[in-house]
Amino acid sequence: MTTASPVEMVEAPSWSPTWPMPLTTKRNCSLVWRCIRVRAPGEKCTSDAPMCLVSLPVSAWPWTSPSKIGWPVRRTVSPSSARMMRRVMRAPRLTAAKRECNLHLLRGDPMPATRPDLWQRVETLPDHPMRAINGAVVGNGVRLRIEIGPKSKVGSDYYRVILSSDSMGEADEPVCGGLINRGAFPGFNWVEVTDFQGRLTINGEAIQIPEGIDGNIVKTLGRLVPVGGHLMMEYDSAHRAITAKALAQRVPPVATPLGGMMFAANCGTWFTDWYISEGGREGPRKLQGFRAVDAEHAARRGREMLEGLEAFLGRAKDCDWDVQAACIPIAQATVTNLRARLDVPDGPMQ
Repeated sequence: MTTASPVEMVEAPSWSPTWPMPLTTKRNCSLVWRCIRVRAPGEKCTSDAPMCLVSLPVSAWPWTSPSKIGWPVRRTVSPSSARMMRRVMRAPRLTAAKRECNLHLLRGDPMPATRPDLWQRVETLPDHPMRAINGAVVGNGVRLRIEIGPKSKVGSDYYRVILSSDSMGEADEPVCGGLINRGAFPGFNWVEVTDFQGRLTINGEAIQIPEGIDGNIVKTLGRLVPVGGHLMMEYDSAHRAITAKALAQRVPPVATPLGGMMFAANCGTWFTDWYISEGGREGPRKLQGFRAVDAEHAARRGREMLEGLEAFLGRAKDCDWDVQAACIPIAQATVTNLRARLDVPDGPMQ
């Protein structure tokens, strides 16, 4: 009888900004994501053993709460899962990039970030919706260049956005990237930003993305969202730290720096905060902002948002100083905007 190799759970995976939530098990799916260290039979599992994020069959992992058993934890997986992990993680002289690529291939996903040959300029795709924003001006002499990657398993297109400056040249890496989807129904039409770089290098010089260009990028992406569609923006990156902190302190999404930009892009009729970073195909924590279906829908949601903002302004003093400084002006400006749009006079809501 073949025995499986033990695996060791790690307490603080480097990919996880919100430990321990990403390691909780989802009961409604066929795979369980775990960050593990792998050792072959007879080997010691040392702290420098390879570590990765691997999907295991549900049957291979017990339904045990991490808070009850403590860390680290050793468990045994099925022989087939153990063989897969050894093949991926223990191959001799396997680089980190190749190891990551192998893991994605085992899941059936393309690896656009490590496959430059999969990308093409959007101008070579005459019917692609992102042609509408290719070359869009987002700053003084700063334009967007769009590249399209492979399709995901559900048919969405990977994309990445590169900043090009008339005076400095083109950035060495994309400022953001994600997925775009089109479909027959409003909810099938969306744009997602899964990664945003607040600091870029242009010709070897480090450049911080100004707030104005940041907002214009969001507004430009919002142009691709039709009526009833939605825009999803990650806030797990360091560039969105204030938004993440504000949401954790129960600030209304529209009053956060990121939510305010999405509202200005007409993709903030209402929001859903996906605050649990599930990793894998679910991606990082994100704000999902919706475009209204019609005027009645916008007015109804606008009144709900106005009530929430005024309630927040009454308790904003309980937030940290940096959150107050960033979010109170946004909330006040949004209240003024909504009252004018909805023809609501100053004073208590009726």
